Amino acid sequence: MSSLITSEDSAAIPSATLNGTVAVVDMVGYNGVARVIEQNTGPAGVAELNRQIQAFIGDALAQLPDPEAFRLIARTGDGGIYLFNHAADAHAYACNVHRLAQHHNERRSEATAKRCFRIGLATGEVRVTHTSGAHPEYAGTTIATAVRLESAAHDGGIVCEAMTFAALPPDLKLLYGPEKIVHGKRDETFPARRYQAIHVKHLPRHRSANLLTRRVFFSGAASVLGGAALTAWVDPEWTDPMLHPLPAKRFVALVGWPAPTDSRLQSTVASVVNAIGDELIRAEAFDHDLLILPFNTRTPTSVAELNDIRESLGANLVLAAYPTPYQDQLHLSLRVLAPPSHSLREKTVSVPMDQQLSLPEKAVHAAARLLNVSGYTDQKRTTPGTSSADAFAAFQNAERLLKEDNDTGLEKAIDQYKQAIDLDPKYAIAHARLAVAYCRLALVNHDPAALTLAQENAETAVSLDPASTPAHMALSAVYEDTSKIDSAFAEMKKALASDPSNPQTLTWQADMYARLNRWQDAETTYARVIRARPNYWLVHNQLGSVYYDQAKYRLALREFHAASLAAPKNTYALTNIGAINLILGDLAQAQASLQKSLDIKPTALAASNMAEAFRLQPDLPKAIGFAQQATQLDPGDSPSWLELGDCYSEIPGKKHDALASYEQARKVQDEQLKTDSENGPNLMLLALYQIKCNPGANVNAIIERAEANSAKDLASQITKVRILELTHQRQKALAALQQCFSRGATRFQVETTPDLQALFADPAYHSIAI
Repeated sequence: MSSLITSEDSAAIPSATLNGTVAVVDMVGYNGVARVIEQNTGPAGVAELNRQIQAFIGDALAQLPDPEAFRLIARTGDGGIYLFNHAADAHAYACNVHRLAQHHNERRSEATAKRCFRIGLATGEVRVTHTSGAHPEYAGTTIATAVRLESAAHDGGIVCEAMTFAALPPDLKLLYGPEKIVHGKRDETFPARRYQAIHVKHLPRHRSANLLTRRVFFSGAASVLGGAALTAWVDPEWTDPMLHPLPAKRFVALVGWPAPTDSRLQSTVASVVNAIGDELIRAEAFDHDLLILPFNTRTPTSVAELNDIRESLGANLVLAAYPTPYQDQLHLSLRVLAPPSHSLREKTVSVPMDQQLSLPEKAVHAAARLLNVSGYTDQKRTTPGTSSADAFAAFQNAERLLKEDNDTGLEKAIDQYKQAIDLDPKYAIAHARLAVAYCRLALVNHDPAALTLAQENAETAVSLDPASTPAHMALSAVYEDTSKIDSAFAEMKKALASDPSNPQTLTWQADMYARLNRWQDAETTYARVIRARPNYWLVHNQLGSVYYDQAKYRLALREFHAASLAAPKNTYALTNIGAINLILGDLAQAQASLQKSLDIKPTALAASNMAEAFRLQPDLPKAIGFAQQATQLDPGDSPSWLELGDCYSEIPGKKHDALASYEQARKVQDEQLKTDSENGPNLMLLALYQIKCNPGANVNAIIERAEANSAKDLASQITKVRILELTHQRQKALAALQQCFSRGATRFQVETTPDLQALFADPAYHSIAI
């Protein structure tokens, strides 16, 4: 939009056509208030009222960063008309007026002492004519449109037409509702959008004042302009789902957004997102066009970041939750957003500030209505589990911290769970989740003592609430991590008995089946979960991993592609697609998938697989570069150190570096086994590392122990072939290799495995190779 003429050169131009945004401000109920004031104090009181109104406007203008962003068109007794260079400046000014009025009203109890405004915005041409010695005269239908729109605004609200909305930056567009037809002061109608900048409580009617009152509801967006944080509210007409239909497939990312101005409300957002996610995912079993994807690890800071999160989850909608306190109430806005940030539906739920524990349950029902979900909510599952608001807040903070990437919030989460338990010692789910956090701490820090604390808390959770699914799941996790598999399954069955439709419990059960090489049971259980959540990427990914363990590579590739299709920016599925293509010998496709994964987020697994792809070409300098990257990304991943050693071993003069890498792999794996001593695949890897570091070592006992603990997956068996060949047990190596081929191993997979070159020259190999 063109710049406005400055005051210095206005006198030299008799007339001009300007482009800008007109803002019309009008005080609600001005005539009634003025009559009451005049009856009590005379005309001087009305003059003071007018001065007060202009003070609101002047202060609002003064808060704009550019003092030349506007010009005065006209002052009225109950408001003013201004022309702004840019629509964003007009919006900021309007929000400032409402905020200043709200601040004024918070300190007053009498209805006639309170001030409320309506504001209309219109963008287009305005004609200005300068007459010597007189105030410039302005004319144009843009001014008239803004006046009409002002009359259509609700108390504390803003209405803008299409040109203004189009000129707003993306973040501000998000605040406005969908376009609708509004009525002006007469019979005219306009397509326009509304934004409620502040909540206006019903003002008490004064017998003489006849103050206007309107119903307004909280919408939950916040704008920070010129340092002013503004609370947003929404017209109830916007909440009607029938007026704004959803797409046929509703893949919904649940996000707390935007960030609440009060950081203490982050736990409130977390509780809402968790409750909605935990409950509504059950509807996916009946509605295969629905996918619920909770995201509660961080709050996006912009529309662009919000859309990045949505895309990474494979969602086409966002359900955004935003809380705002107002006096003695807490209002929660739930908005369904379509890309990039178009608001399709909105609904607000409110609870007294001292009854925040009831908010998640209300939010679940509101979200179900917004997303066209019905009949799948259970009040018992949506109750907080404690009567202490402080304990609940600490618990939700812990839940949020536990989901942070790379376990960065793990120890803080443990502290918050402990705080919740200190505040309410009978808080069963807090004990259960603390047990899970301690299991994770034991794995990350290789600290067996953490498992002791995990078991104590899980057992306490079960004793406090024997019907609690999270309690039995936590105890099952403890038993699995301490290699008490039978006990782990017993607890898992109890969890399923108390909540048979819980997809998370079924997924954990399937994971345990896979660990035990009970692949058919794992496949059956994953298939059951997929029937309940057909669009959930993680279950497809896990089922693909089970197929991979059995050398059903084409089926694995199918599931990994399904996972990637459901979550296009998920790195796990892309990395697994690359790994399968490596096994099948399609290096170009493997590298394409792995590079796409690395572009989204570098991971040790993707970098290690990329190193293998370059090693096979061979391009050893690039292979070493990616292998080093893998060890830097995750120093605790022993296969990454193995790949680095294998790369070095193919370069003359690098035997020392290769040996150092194998030794590091051995140390890492040995440390991990101190926590999970009966992990068969890890035991098989340890045997290989020991042979690579000490060719004369006897590792037969380790191999036997590995196989006794379910190291029957094909990758472990090929590792076994490698060990047997390195220990000069050719016949056993050939026998094991024959079994691998019979199960589905590919020649490319086998013949690119290091340490087997001499075996391939044996005529007996060619008799078994498929």
